Amino acid sequence: MKTIANWFKNGDRPLSKALNHRFNRPPRQALGIAALIVVTLLWGTTFVVVKDTVKVVPPSVMISLRFLISAVCLLPVLLPTWRHQVFPPSTTLKPTRKLWFGGAELGLLLLAGFATQTIGLQYTSVHRSAFVTALNVFFVPMFLGLLGHRISPKIWLASLLALGGVGLLSYDVTPPNVGDLWTLGTAIAYGLYIIRLGHYSQKYSALALGVVQLWTTAVVATIWAVVEYPTWFSGSQLAQLPWGELGFLAIACTTAPTLLQAWGQQRVSAAQSAVLFTLEPVWASLFAWVLLGELLGLQGLLGAALIVSAMFVTVPFPSKPSSAASAIASFRRPPGNDDRDPATPTQSHTLPVVSSTQSDAPRNTSKID
Repeated sequence: MKTIANWFKNGDRPLSKALNHRFNRPPRQALGIAALIVVTLLWGTTFVVVKDTVKVVPPSVMISLRFLISAVCLLPVLLPTWRHQVFPPSTTLKPTRKLWFGGAELGLLLLAGFATQTIGLQYTSVHRSAFVTALNVFFVPMFLGLLGHRISPKIWLASLLALGGVGLLSYDVTPPNVGDLWTLGTAIAYGLYIIRLGHYSQKYSALALGVVQLWTTAVVATIWAVVEYPTWFSGSQLAQLPWGELGFLAIACTTAPTLLQAWGQQRVSAAQSAVLFTLEPVWASLFAWVLLGELLGLQGLLGAALIVSAMFVTVPFPSKPSSAASAIASFRRPPGNDDRDPATPTQSHTLPVVSSTQSDAPRNTSKID
């Protein structure tokens, strides 16, 4: 202990640097995976809320107000003073033509996904909607394959496990209906959104993309709602809206997930992201159990286990993590016995990063792991 205190005091080998060296910081990909898991947790709360809200509010009006509130929440980052505090010097929110185009494209895909899912929930069950939406776990690698990318076998295996798990988790005995067809459009739109977000998130900050795409969705959705239901925007109608539910959907289930997803997909490939997103019905079932007392049963538990297994199949882990004992023991060596810079470790345990920029490389022969 005296050796540790002396090193910290004389600065020959600061304790903080030594700990950073011995205990590897969370790698880039692990942080992205954690962010996307939080996204699925937030999404898992939306199905029941949307199902109840569309009983009293038309889909177009609900989507319009949801995205207007969400977009307004990001207005402060447009102010010059706030922008310089939010963005590091190497980035900027200065709008460019390409940023506006990319954000608008993402916003339209996002609107297509939310609109078809909301309309579908008028005709189909929450569990069925979750299952059909999860089909994007196949659409993402399929679309990437059609673009010429090689998808690794473990991605296909994880997709099969995840889809089977969602099927067991969401299966009911009701026959197919028109709501399932609408929700199939959701799966396709989300699949394309995941791929395109993987492209643009490598070029622009999550906040910049979030502002542009949310405002694009809000404006287009508002035009749709005003044309379809102009009377709903009168003062008397607006006063009767369920603003608590709309605020929750806007802030907790739209603004936060949109920013987190853009940030997370800077660190995780599109195909891996699609597998991680199948955790959404697991969280939905968990919330239904905690809040509503709905039990999963053996079939549901097996489905949840398959989905979690799919996540472990597609996510790599370090093979030899650093141990606390080796880190503390290293302090007992005299400084003269190790002249190496602690900032330059001799062995790296950093997880391999599978960048989603593979989907936009000039050569379409990259392998998606």
